Amino acid sequence: MLSVAVLAGGKSTRMETDKALVELAGVPLIARVIERVRPLEPAEIVIICRQPARYAFLDLPAYDDLIPDLGPMGGLLTALTHARHPHVIVVGCDMPFVNPALLTALVEAQRASGDVYDAVVPWWQGQAQPLHALYHVKCLDQVAGVIASGERRMRRLLEMLHVRAVAEPEIEPLDPEGRAFINLNTPGDLRDAQPYPQTSDDRIDRKGR
Repeated sequence: MLSVAVLAGGKSTRMETDKALVELAGVPLIARVIERVRPLEPAEIVIICRQPARYAFLDLPAYDDLIPDLGPMGGLLTALTHARHPHVIVVGCDMPFVNPALLTALVEAQRASGDVYDAVVPWWQGQAQPLHALYHVKCLDQVAGVIASGERRMRRLLEMLHVRAVAEPEIEPLDPEGRAFINLNTPGDLRDAQPYPQTSDDRIDRKGR
């Protein structure tokens, strides 16, 4: 009973265009992300974005942020509100090397706990990775409360949730280089990623199928 939400509602100021739709090796970033979550066989994949009509080519439900201009916090609020299932994987649209094996491990950690945790979040090089993480819909009220307080930082939200931290020794067997956490924010990031070594499942078609 798993939902996946791809967050694509940012302003993309540093990319100077909608980064969800910029292409890496001829494929829009968001299509790459969608393809990489399909092995989880989620019950639904939704897109949280601005201007949902721009993403019609993906043939997936797309929702405007309930509260615009809140960044990832607003995207998480919208994702948890619209999710039809209790476990919600949240990933950023600018992370073309999302790791399905690692995401599966997050789901398994939550299920093994008996749904004790509000979130299961990887930590890489000392930093939380809240946009490659699993959330339970039960934390929706806490997310809304944090937003109502004026807070926008995901780090602050995680401090308030009951979080299962997934540390580097757990991540490394699945993703030794931390590829999953590479995000592309600028044209320079995109250029640097173009020659990035690809695995066979990085080579997908333009619709992410």
